[in-house]
Amino acid sequence: MTRTCRWLLYGMLASLLLAPRSATANDLTDQQMADALIALHNFAEKHALSDAQMRTLIGEFAFNEQYFGKGGAGIIGENSYVLLRTDRNTLRLPGGEWQGKPYQEPEIVVTDGRRVISSVDGVDVAKLKIVIFSPGEVRIIDLSNYSGGRYLRNPPQ
Repeated sequence: MTRTCRWLLYGMLASLLLAPRSATANDLTDQQMADALIALHNFAEKHALSDAQMRTLIGEFAFNEQYFGKGGAGIIGENSYVLLRTDRNTLRLPGGEWQGKPYQEPEIVVTDGRRVISSVDGVDVAKLKIVIFSPGEVRIIDLSNYSGGRYLRNPPQ
């Protein structure tokens, strides 16, 4: 993809996504959502992108943004930090500091922002798929191709 094409995509997505961090797609009006989808569709058509290519680009933009730490720490939430210059995978949370495997080993950590709930090691992150169940929906995040989505759940009858 050309550099111009990539910048056009980033500009278009930035204009859609630079709302306050607490804003979500649910906060958009039906007209705003329709306008956003039309703009993305027009961009894909103009640059001859398939649906799969467009989904991948949007996923890369959403899931692959590089953050920059300061003083050896990165913010992951309110009063929650990942420590970037330690020998072990380390989180500093309101409930205390958590240390996991040596930093050379991949590890998945689940936190609620106060404490570590679970950690799993030995995972091939390039093939990782995360499934989150809640009473009203099931969310899927596929890090192998930077995609994700959700299914609405229907309670059993």
